[in-house]
Amino acid sequence: IAKKDGRPLAAIEDDLKSLQRASGTLAKCFEISSKALGMDRVENEDDEIPNLVFGELTPSQVAQLRKEDDEPDLIDDDLLESLEEEALSEAEGDSEASGDESDGSV
Repeated sequence: IAKKDGRPLAAIEDDLKSLQRASGTLAKCFEISSKALGMDRVENEDDEIPNLVFGELTPSQVAQLRKEDDEPDLIDDDLLESLEEEALSEAEGDSEASGDESDGSV
């Protein structure tokens, strides 16, 4: 702009500095908001960006999706067993701790 107007670059130096400060401020705002939203953590670096596909569902597909939503979720047997074992071990630990207190031993 300065060359077109025949002005020296020193004449627009203040404008350039203002633009540089504004750019730095925007970068800092983006950095802060990214951290606040957890976007600064890289997850699954190797994964590709997922594709979002739009399409129209037929009435039978909509009915199938609604049916699946109405079905109760089944709990994985392995997960259930591990939760039961954890609860039992906690209960045993609690009963041993209360038994130690009742007999007066240290």
